[in-house]
Amino acid sequence: MEGLQNLILPQSPEHILLLNILLLINLIVFLPYLSILWGNLILSAYYRYCCESNSTKVYLARELMQFMRDKRFFGYIFSVFPPLGLLTIFAQLLSEIKTDIYPLFVCASILLFLGQFFVFRFQNSIGKENPNIGKGNRFFLAAAIIFISLGVWFLFSAYYGIIEISTTTENQFLLEYGFSISTISRVIVYFVLSLALSSAFGIFRLYRTENSNKRLETDGVKILAKTALINIAILPLWSIIAFTTIPDIALSYSVFALLSISIFLAIILAITYYSLSSEPNARTGIYTFYLFMMTVAIIFSSDHMIIHNSTYFAIEKLYAKATLKEEKNTEISPGLLSEEEQLALGETIFNTTCFACHQFDKRLVGPPYNDVLPKYINAPEKMKEYILNPRRIREDYPPMPAQPLKPKEADAIVAYLLKIVKEQN
Repeated sequence: MEGLQNLILPQSPEHILLLNILLLINLIVFLPYLSILWGNLILSAYYRYCCESNSTKVYLARELMQFMRDKRFFGYIFSVFPPLGLLTIFAQLLSEIKTDIYPLFVCASILLFLGQFFVFRFQNSIGKENPNIGKGNRFFLAAAIIFISLGVWFLFSAYYGIIEISTTTENQFLLEYGFSISTISRVIVYFVLSLALSSAFGIFRLYRTENSNKRLETDGVKILAKTALINIAILPLWSIIAFTTIPDIALSYSVFALLSISIFLAIILAITYYSLSSEPNARTGIYTFYLFMMTVAIIFSSDHMIIHNSTYFAIEKLYAKATLKEEKNTEISPGLLSEEEQLALGETIFNTTCFACHQFDKRLVGPPYNDVLPKYINAPEKMKEYILNPRRIREDYPPMPAQPLKPKEADAIVAYLLKIVKEQN
């Protein structure tokens, strides 16, 4: 999608920080909403059509589908704009990586919009009080589940496809990302989380709204608490399995810390919902839902950290360019630089531009300097020419992108790098 290049705004360190904050907000607001919507659809279909003889479950099926009933505008907004927002954010943060994965975000947005449309059609067909559902309603419900499920799959295919592209720098056929182990395992985690969260939300809703039939309310809380308990109990196991599919470069102590905290909170939630399944209590049900939402925020914060780690070098490179651009707003004074000034300028350029992809003693995106720079010790002009007009030399490394450097700046980085190489060799 070459047109996305027109959406990329001029980069600055503050702009990059803002994009990361927006990404985190998008994840911890949009994904919980989508979880509740998806889980409500599945539980409502199960309670209504697989448990028709149980009046309490039929009652729950209707109650679950009241979610966002009178807020259609916000329902469509939450279905369409967050995936497109993710598309815009990633297009800017990963502007240094060539990828064709972005159409998956567009497909997810379209599918979620269609799913939300059929959700509202289904809600209209059952009415606010009538629990009876006819054949036409089944079509709307089935269509809503199919489109929402496909939208979730495309969304996670794009999300975890970005991790694979960032860590391997290799593009695949678009649908291959959807069948990768990391995507499938994470969709399963999200499915289990959706059932648990929608059950918790159902309990919250039953206690926060007035119900004339208290027996149905009490029995409904017990059923939903058992559903939440079962899914929360298996959630840590699936989360650990999903984390084993994440590339090592995307993991960090922060990710493991967030995972550990979420597992600890999941244990507390499981104990609480076990208590609610036998002795319903309004205060416990409401405050446990708040704790669950905090747990969900921690889980999606770990996802944000995984994305940050996997795209670290691409973002650092973008950040370095933005920083250098700000520094270059103060024009270098004309005339010759002293040796100390030249080396200082070279060190600044290295730390803001080169460091994201190169180190002296180990491979990053580019080769280690100690392996490739010795041949330029007696040919600094050739090194300067390559920096100003880079081209691919080795097949085992990606080509170096063109650098926005002036000749005087190229002289400075050449002098600095060759000085370091001479000292180390």
